[in-house]
Amino acid sequence: WDLGNECNCMGHLADRDSAFLWTSSIANAIKAADASHPVVSGMHGLQVFSGEWRIEDQAEACDLLTTHPYPIFTPCCDHDALDGIRSGLHATAETRLYSDIGGKPCMIEEFGTLGPMIADDETAARYVRTTLLSGFANDCRAALWWCAYDQAHLAHPPYSWNAVERELGLFRKNREPKPIASVYKEFSALLAKLPVLPPRIIDAVCILTKGQDSWKAAFSSFILAKQAGFEIKFQSCERPLQNSSLYLLPSLSGDCSMSKDAWDSLFDKVRSGATLYLSSDDALISSFRELVGLEVANRSRRTESAAFSVDGERFSCSSKFKLALKAAGAEIIGREDDGTPCFTAFRLGKGLVYFLSVPIETHIAVSPGAFAPNAPQFSQLYRRFASPLLSGKVLEKGSPMLGITEHQKSDGSKIICAINYSGKEIAGGFSFKAEWGVARAIYGRFSGTESPVIPPNDALIFEALPLKKHL
Repeated sequence: WDLGNECNCMGHLADRDSAFLWTSSIANAIKAADASHPVVSGMHGLQVFSGEWRIEDQAEACDLLTTHPYPIFTPCCDHDALDGIRSGLHATAETRLYSDIGGKPCMIEEFGTLGPMIADDETAARYVRTTLLSGFANDCRAALWWCAYDQAHLAHPPYSWNAVERELGLFRKNREPKPIASVYKEFSALLAKLPVLPPRIIDAVCILTKGQDSWKAAFSSFILAKQAGFEIKFQSCERPLQNSSLYLLPSLSGDCSMSKDAWDSLFDKVRSGATLYLSSDDALISSFRELVGLEVANRSRRTESAAFSVDGERFSCSSKFKLALKAAGAEIIGREDDGTPCFTAFRLGKGLVYFLSVPIETHIAVSPGAFAPNAPQFSQLYRRFASPLLSGKVLEKGSPMLGITEHQKSDGSKIICAINYSGKEIAGGFSFKAEWGVARAIYGRFSGTESPVIPPNDALIFEALPLKKHL
């Protein structure tokens, strides 16, 4: 039972309490009549901290959350080509966000291109393939295309009211299947052959905080982590801190980002050996010098974007404030063009705190082409602070357009899903660490002896074994 299609988009309620009251009233009425079937949320564009309609509220009342990840209707997503990594990871990132924050399963209830003005049939088919493979690898449960049949020939309301959303089908008006229908058919056949996939190995916890644009911060962090080669899950700063060896606080903003208890809990984890990465928009952080190893000599509003360099790579990022930072125990990794420290590392107890004085996540979220192969690779900053955990991965990843998930099996082997999130073939995008080898190919041609080749918007799925078992 679904609450209804995008009821949260049909008008504004007075407040969050009203939205929750409506949701729980409908859900409880359904459960009173039929307790044997799940209640599905059916909403579009839920928020973490703002607005009337919240992810956690829907999760409390419903059994299954849903996303409707259309690029042109979702902030930050209608910036790049449909067969690129931003569009390819949109449905996955939003669905994982809902599930992680809500603590309930989440499915891709609707997605699509919204017609031929966005992409031709061949590009749309590649987009579908990427979304299905990515959803499978990242436990997104299901993915439904909107919708079954084209409707451009229908002359009655509501189809006569508006000229859009009339050519969205898997099938044309004469019932001829489009290439996207063939992709669904092929993927359905593949699912019947694939093994049950264990959950992907999670490497880090990304904490979303008050005051920031949580979707921008979450979406960019998810893509950057994929490009760097590790996997994140999300949590709200209002929930008890989950255990992890690596924490991310992306694009922190304002003076009320987290409670003191939340800060204390996080830095206790760092002192015990965890690593923390923190990037700042306009954050005010108590005990900054003691926790980050930096002193703010002065602060001023910027008149232009911040330009800085890290390990010989030059970056530019829009930023509200310039912090005149002085090292007070921190190692300086990157500097702005005028020499001001910008990216640093500080030993705190047994752990490390990495600080970046500009909000790269919210910046690239709204920057077209920011994730392209020829753009400055902000993911290199993520690789820098995640380097210890990357050394324990099965594969050494070379291409930023490649997303790799590892799935641990009980016998010690791992299933590897390597997905090409670009519209171009990737050759030699990864190599094995010395102690691992291929046991068998599950999807795609790969024996482990040749250089891997992944077609555009496609994948390799294979089982890897520790080398001594492999031999």
